[in-house]
Parts: sequence; structure tokens; C-alpha cells
Amino acid sequence: MDIFQVKGIMMKMEKEKVKFSDQIRRAIENDEMSRYAISKATGISQGDLSNFVNGKKMISLRGLDKIAELLGLGVIKRERR
Repeated sequence: MDIFQVKGIMMKMEKEKVKFSDQIRRAIENDEMSRYAISKATGISQGDLSNFVNGKKMISLRGLDKIAELLGLGVIKRERR
């Protein structure tokens, strides 16, 4: 995923008021890495990762940190409206 795709996704999500967990789900779905590769790199089981992406289960903050680091995700504070 290149910077223009990320910016496009972020702009769309900003308009939609998407939850943080949903943003991470979308990043996982849109990344070039497979869920298998993400699972192996983060130590999160494939089942737990799949359940998270499908909205059936949450992942611990430690797990979210690992995913964010692996995928190069960060938090950007935006102005309150």
C-alpha cells in the first residue's frame, strides 16, 4: 500500500467517523501482507486475527501495538469539531 492509498483511506474514514479498531481492520485487509504473514510476524493466532478482522473478537492492546508497528500505522490527532 502506498502513501496515496493510505491518505485516501484516511480521508474517507475521517468523513465516516470510523472507529479506531475498524481502521486497523481495514489496514489489515488492504495491506499486501497476508493474514497468515501478519499472524506469524505478530504472534497473534490466525483464528484470533481472523475473528478480529471479521468483527467477532477484539485483540489486546499489545496485539494492536504489534499490528500497528508491523504495518507502519500511527495515530494522527485531528481537530475536534
